[in-house]
Amino acid sequence: MICLFLLLLQTSLTDQITAELAKGQDDQLLTAYRTLRADGPDANDENELNDLGYALLNQGSGRNAIVVFKLATAVFPDKANPQDSLAEAYLLTGEYDLAVNHYQIAFDKSGDRSIWRRLATAIKASGNRDKALQYAQRGITQFKDSEAYDVAFVMQLEFEALADPITEFKQLQKANPKHGFWRSRDALNDRAHEVEDLQDGWQQGAPEVHALIQGQLKAALADQQYENLHGVVVAQGPKILFEGYFEGYTRYRPHDTRSAGKSISALIAGIAMDKSRLTLNSKLYDFFPEYREKPTWDARKDGILFKHLLGMSSGLDAFDDRPSPGNENTYQQRQSDWIDYGLQLPYSFEPGSQLVYASANYLLVGAIIQRATQIPLHQFAQKRLFSPLSIHDFQWFRDPKNNAYAAGGIALTPRDMAKLGRLVLKNGAYQGQQIVPQSWIEKVKVPAAEGNLFHKNYSYGWYIHQEEIRDQTVDIVSAGGNGGQRIYLVPALDAVIVTTMGNYNTDKQWHADHLIVNLLIPAVMDQERASE
Repeated sequence: MICLFLLLLQTSLTDQITAELAKGQDDQLLTAYRTLRADGPDANDENELNDLGYALLNQGSGRNAIVVFKLATAVFPDKANPQDSLAEAYLLTGEYDLAVNHYQIAFDKSGDRSIWRRLATAIKASGNRDKALQYAQRGITQFKDSEAYDVAFVMQLEFEALADPITEFKQLQKANPKHGFWRSRDALNDRAHEVEDLQDGWQQGAPEVHALIQGQLKAALADQQYENLHGVVVAQGPKILFEGYFEGYTRYRPHDTRSAGKSISALIAGIAMDKSRLTLNSKLYDFFPEYREKPTWDARKDGILFKHLLGMSSGLDAFDDRPSPGNENTYQQRQSDWIDYGLQLPYSFEPGSQLVYASANYLLVGAIIQRATQIPLHQFAQKRLFSPLSIHDFQWFRDPKNNAYAAGGIALTPRDMAKLGRLVLKNGAYQGQQIVPQSWIEKVKVPAAEGNLFHKNYSYGWYIHQEEIRDQTVDIVSAGGNGGQRIYLVPALDAVIVTTMGNYNTDKQWHADHLIVNLLIPAVMDQERASE
């Protein structure tokens, strides 16, 4: 045991566990861990065990991954994440009943809806009808909202517990007229049940235009120019000229917009400034005065204004393109209170003097909006932005404290992404209602600082750039997110173009811009010329 202890002191936790696994000494892992951590677990041990388990899964070593996740559940018995990871490992290795059990434990500990959704996958895989129907009823009872009904309907349909699916779906829609029920629609379509189309405010464009773009896109996809394309919407005026979905995605299914959510948060900020005491020149720490009392307070941070956060020039030591205290991965992977951590980031440069891409800026944008409006961000957004646009099928990534993450992770349908683009194109108005102040939209369309991000000028949450298309210089306003999520506004054509893709963390995400500039905008130009 003394030799083992000395070895533990000389190697990392990951190295030691890997060594023990190589010797097949699974039963020694907990003893070895407790020897290393005689004073109790280190703060980062949960993450380290989780990372090791998933690394083993990715290497095809499901058995060892399960052993590691079991260790994590023993070391952190009150935490949901180790149980969730263990359930995931059981699901991936085909032990479905065990996956169900551990997902249930994880959900009981956390109440996390994403775990609840994964539990549905495990129950379907297990084929356990009784648990499926119990799951459906518990979701309705616990959440009491339209998403719970949507998930429950699919589960009941899957296990043939609905006598007349179409009639019951129509009753569900009637009781919840503002919800699209994308899961239920897709499940019904998979079973060849005809359901009515969405009534979401969009008109349908000419079939021949749809056919033209479809033919061009089909040829491009056949040449494998655009991998992992999930959705395309091309709208001009109030009409959708074209929409297409791929790789299992549909018009009803929300897609993660990633950092395009920053652009949406900038719209919410404009509304908040109209509805509260918040202004562009508000000081960040006027809304969090308690931080000035901390011994680590740096008085230079008092120069950080709301506009610096919105314009990616706060001066905080936060750089997403390189290691830094405020790098998004740093606080997401290692911190339990992201907002508190962000507010205590060190000073790095004079606010407003540099343009730096850092998600931490928008983390704090959301925090300020919540303090200024005294309403949780997601509730304010739903009331003031999404509901007036008839956007009801959306999900929003949350931080560990259950705050909506203003820096990204809003899941929306491409049709609803196009509505947000249309809103900006029409200076904040939608169907005759002014939702975002026109004065704010005018600011959003003008670069806010010197320099550029991703070879584009940056405003408050939106990119301002020009593209050379068919010997014309075309002005563009756009939103972008990792993987190929794009909302392009083309004022000269009164057009909005949306793409969703799955090219996360690779250079292939820029294929979205190529697709829009080289195929979709020219197609709208052709439509314009043909109609003249």
